[in-house]
Amino acid sequence: MVLYVARLETFEQDFHVDRLQLFGMIDSAIHENKHLFIRSYVYPEVKVEPNLIVETDKKWF
Repeated sequence: MVLYVARLETFEQDFHVDRLQLFGMIDSAIHENKHLFIRSYVYPEVKVEPNLIVETDKKWF
């Protein structure tokens, strides 16, 4: 990440804050990595309000 930021002329060009549903982002990350969780015998439990909204850049989250 540091090298990527260093290549940008300004950090603001690559940072776009949006209102995003936290549960959906967590669920997607778990789904994308489920084979790693299963192989490592890790079974995450998500305890987040389903409609909780956060302001962040999805790419950097």
